[in-house]
Amino acid sequence: MEVNTWYYTLSTISQTLAAVLGLAVIFTVLRLESLTRNTNDYKGRAIKLLRVKESHLDSERKSWDTIESILKELREFAQNYEEKYRRNAGVNEEVNRLAVSYENLERMGDVAFVKDTLKNLESFISQRDGLVRLVKLPGIATLVTIATSILLLSLSDWVSSNLSMILLVILALLSLWSVARASWKILVAIKIRE
Repeated sequence: MEVNTWYYTLSTISQTLAAVLGLAVIFTVLRLESLTRNTNDYKGRAIKLLRVKESHLDSERKSWDTIESILKELREFAQNYEEKYRRNAGVNEEVNRLAVSYENLERMGDVAFVKDTLKNLESFISQRDGLVRLVKLPGIATLVTIATSILLLSLSDWVSSNLSMILLVILALLSLWSVARASWKILVAIKIRE
């Protein structure tokens, strides 16, 4: 294979994949921004609920540094709310006040508010984690393909194997497919949630 053919093919592959990866990054950032906003909203609700529990029932002041610790406490609170915590008049009154303070939740009772907070917080965290898993492999595959293409580009005078070119093109197509698939899923998720 001619050196110019190698040069143009390899530079086109790396430029195309870099552009597609950049587009996928934009979609990912948009989706992560939306998920972060929603997660922070429900995390704030969860902390308010846990502060209500803490102020009326727990003697020790707890710190919820991680989302896992918040979720653990909120799961316990939601699971035992009706039988254990709701019977405390102060908890019941403050949870009802919280439920009414959020828009479109005036008709939501205290039990539904607690369950809704847990369900949505878990959902947004799960979506965030799924998004990270979704883009990890396509991103790595694309970066490896770009790096391989650039490496072979610098060695184009010495490398003239058709097999190398076929393998690189297959790797590039797989990378394009995986990035396009991940980007499409992200776009669908953005469209559904927004």
